[in-house]
Amino acid sequence: SCFYDDNEMTVDSPLDRLCYVGDYAFAYCNTVVINDIDHMEHIGDGAFMMCYNIISVHITSNIKSVSYSAFKGARIKELTVDYGVERIEDYAFMSTMITTLKLPDSVKYIGDYAFYTSRLTSVSGAEHAEEIGTLAFYPSKRLVMYVLYPSAMLDYAKQNNIEYVAHDERGAIVLPDLE
Repeated sequence: SCFYDDNEMTVDSPLDRLCYVGDYAFAYCNTVVINDIDHMEHIGDGAFMMCYNIISVHITSNIKSVSYSAFKGARIKELTVDYGVERIEDYAFMSTMITTLKLPDSVKYIGDYAFYTSRLTSVSGAEHAEEIGTLAFYPSKRLVMYVLYPSAMLDYAKQNNIEYVAHDERGAIVLPDLE
């Protein structure tokens, strides 16, 4: 937590060259901006929590797991997650401004409250996820999940009364009344 809550910090070189960011390293630092984290291999718990200037994040395949509360409360509007990322831990993107989310099929685990209270209207991908935690996605009336039939994502949508559109492996739409 070297810069925790440091709102007067200035960074002379871009964070784009960092490989490892420790737990809570930049939490609550409103002056932090990251553009490209291609070189990062680890983002610690709460590393960028409540960093309001971070509006776009690209998680590359170098990062296998997005840590606990890594971007919780950041003002992220745009999130790209590359194939190879396997886990999104509890609270990782809770309370962000993301509206559309396409997860790669390499994601096997989505933790408790991972995207809770975000502004999601559309979620797709993660078709082979094995576990989806409690309230991983906020069950709002505007949210539609595009899911594989059968899948854990479909089960999650049904259990949480989230509107969904299901398709089979070939891409054909599966109508709810024909299941």
